Formats: sequence, C-alpha cells, structure tokens
Amino acid sequence: MSVKKINEVLEGKSEKERHLIELFKNAKFFVNSDERKILIVCNQTLAYQFSVNFGEMRDIITKAIEEKIGNYSISVGPIAEVLEEREDVFPGQLVVSANLNKEYIFDRFQVSSCNEDAFRKAVEISQNEEEFLHKNRQLYIFGGYGQGKTHLLHAIAWSLLWRGKKVAYFNSNTFTEYIVDAVIKKPDYRMSRISKIQNADALLIDDVHGLSGRERVQSELKSLIDYYFNLHKILVFTSLYPQEKLPPPFMEEVSSRMQDGVTSFLETPDYALKEKLLKTMVEEERLVMDEATKDAILSIEVKNVREFIKILNIVKSIASVEGKEIKLESVQKMFEKNGISIPAVEEEEIMKYIRARYGNEISFSMLKGRFKGRNKKELQNIRDTVIYQLDAKGVFSHAEIARIFRIHESTVHYILERMKKISKDEQRVKEGGKDGEKGY
Repeated sequence: MSVKKINEVLEGKSEKERHLIELFKNAKFFVNSDERKILIVCNQTLAYQFSVNFGEMRDIITKAIEEKIGNYSISVGPIAEVLEEREDVFPGQLVVSANLNKEYIFDRFQVSSCNEDAFRKAVEISQNEEEFLHKNRQLYIFGGYGQGKTHLLHAIAWSLLWRGKKVAYFNSNTFTEYIVDAVIKKPDYRMSRISKIQNADALLIDDVHGLSGRERVQSELKSLIDYYFNLHKILVFTSLYPQEKLPPPFMEEVSSRMQDGVTSFLETPDYALKEKLLKTMVEEERLVMDEATKDAILSIEVKNVREFIKILNIVKSIASVEGKEIKLESVQKMFEKNGISIPAVEEEEIMKYIRARYGNEISFSMLKGRFKGRNKKELQNIRDTVIYQLDAKGVFSHAEIARIFRIHESTVHYILERMKKISKDEQRVKEGGKDGEKGY
C-alpha cells in the first residue's frame, strides 16, 4: 500500500481521514492465497482503530490500490497471527535471520518492575531511534537465562521491520558462521557479505558472550560497531553478563565499545510479574481457581520467567485431566510429583510483630503487594517497619520476606537500607537531645 498514493487520494479530505492514514502508514496489506484480503497491523490498538473506522479505511484503501474490495473480508490481527499464512511480508528487509520467533512481539511481553527498564528502552530504540541514538549510541541488555532477553530482541526486530527498516539479526553462533564463511572460507565474498550487514539499518546480536575466544569474529564485530557508530545506526546486544565481565578471552576493544551506550539489566521475576503471567494463563485457558490456589502457585520461587512458565504448564496439565476448575489439593499433589515444594508462609509469626506494634487495626493482607488508596503511604511505612523488625530478628531470609510480602528481593534490600538510615538519624537526634540536657 503506497502512502504517497494514499496521500494523493486524500488531498482535500478530512483531518480525521489524514489521521487514520498516519496511523496505518506502516501497515501491510495483501491478498492471501484464498483471495481473502488481509490488512496486518502491529498491535491491538491499531486493530481497534481499524474496526471502529472500518468504513472510512475501506474506502481509502480501495481508492489507493485502485481495486474494488467487493465481498472479500478484511481481517485485522497482530503479526504473530498472520505470519503463519504469509512468510514474505517483509521481502528484502530481513537481511540475515536466526529464525525470528513470531510469538516474540512487544504485545506479548509481560512487563513488571523487574524488566520495565529494558522493555521501555527496547520500545524506544525500535520506534523512536533518532531520539534514542541522539542520547545513546547503542542498547545492551543483560540478565540470566530465561529472563526475556531474546524475546525483547526479537520484538525490536519485528517493530523495525514493520517500520520498513532493514534488520541484520544474529545469535552468537549464526554471526560466527556468517563471518567465518565470509572471511575465512570464502575470502572473495568478504566485502559482499559484510556490506549486507553494513547496509542494514540495525544490527542485533543475541547472546554476544558466545563470541568469547573467537578473535577474528570479534575483530570484524569491532569494525562493524565503529561503522554503525559513525552512521548513527541501531545496535542492540544481549548477554548473560555485563560488558566488563564478558568471559575471556574477549577483546577489550570490543567490550569497551559495548559500554559506550545504555545498559539495562533484567532481574529475576518479582511477584507482580508472576501474577500477570498466571492471570494471562487463567484467562486464555478459561480456568477457575480460588485465591488460596493462586497464592500457592505464586509462592514458588523461580530464577527466571522460563521456570515459572514450566510451573504454569504443569497447572495446565491438571486442567487437561480434571477440568477447568483447578483445586489446591490437585496443585499440591502435582507439584509434589514433579519435585516442586510450596513454601509455607508463617503468617502467624509475622502477625506477632504487627499486633505488638499496631494492635488489631492492621491485618497482614493489608501489607502485601502494591498499595492503593489515600492511606497507601501509611501502609507502606508500616510494612517497611515490619520488614525491618523481621530482618533484625533473623526470622526470615530476604528472599522469604520478598515472597511473603509479594515484592522483589531488591525492594527488600532497598527498604532495609532506607530503614537503617532512618534508624541512625533517629538515634543521632536522641543522642543530641541527651547531650543538650547534660549541657555538653
């Protein structure tokens, strides 16, 4: 669909029609093999816009492509749904591919405080790269296995492709194979192979730590990074390690260049992220479970998102046998069968501290998760005080406190540091008062 052609058609049209064209200028339109016309848009918001303004958009498209739509239906859906039917949606744009996953798009990435920073930066560099590159030369995302690095990198690639950009995407193995083939095995083809990467608008490499020990490949990467820097093109890398801790032997010239940009760390899943993943599964599978069952599932500590998805798959397997209503007893039995233990939450132990200080006005449930309402600041201060007391008593580990209060472990560390500072300040005030009384 030619935007120029549509703009010619729209000359003298209403402001609303022009706004619609601006919204849909990066959409893809084609006739499927069964002659069903499909308009592909990149997210659900645009899908909704099209459904609301279908009549006007239909007329615009009809005039723009000089073809009658007739009785054909127009389907609207996110990229993952339509790419199964059409593989050549981006002809010539995907320069090199390591098999982009059609499910890995921004719409399907669950966002929480543990990954929000990386998600926000990934969206920015893929949808507003000029502003991003004005402030930062590249994006580097690191974190443990199964935290969502590959998902974000694929989402960046899909987003850029939608906007008509040329993308060179690799993982460490395919990049090595590509460079070795170009430089060592077939030296005559070096320039043509390297120029394909140079001519792309974006170079994305997943698991860049896998290039450790491959000096010749790293040397070529160094040259490519310099080339992209000079032309202000998009560079995104992911790794298990921060740049300064890439496993040796890794050329300092390469790792130092990767530090010349913005870095984002994907933390282990917090309670809020697990809650979102569970909610999504329950809705998609149309399951029914009470709060006690949900709490049991959410209480399980995992190192990464992938581990928690395995937990959810076990829950789904229960539904396939026993039906849509998931009972706590069934979950406990299935988890025990798979060697998964559900931690016991010693609520009564915690309530001792709460009652001792606040009486019966505050319940334990009021201090869990995120706070809302006018008294959220007061509840947050109470929770932080209780956490500080629990830590001082040594009753629970920081990980257990995080699980019990449905917050991330890093939040527990932050709370304890803040409370220690407050405690020291209060102590200084008291000592100052005593000194004044003694006339010092």
